[in-house]
Amino acid sequence: PGQGKSVTVTRLLTELAKQGLPALVVDFHGQFGEPDSPYGQIASPTVFDASQGLPFSPFEIDLESLKGTAWKTNCFEVAEVIQYVCE
Repeated sequence: PGQGKSVTVTRLLTELAKQGLPALVVDFHGQFGEPDSPYGQIASPTVFDASQGLPFSPFEIDLESLKGTAWKTNCFEVAEVIQYVCE
């Protein structure tokens, strides 16, 4: 705490937004999705809340699935999400 990580990331994201460059942010604390935050005011980001549920979880693969190809399916689904977000 107190090293300036959040301030630095906020400044970087804000500058990207000012230049019209997209950013994909995985925000565990929700600070970048707040509309009143410095980044939120500039970028008006679209926020996807994973706590509301997703059709899959790349972090929840049972041991039986590892014997087959389910892990590949999860990889492809993650890639599709990233491709969609990044256009």
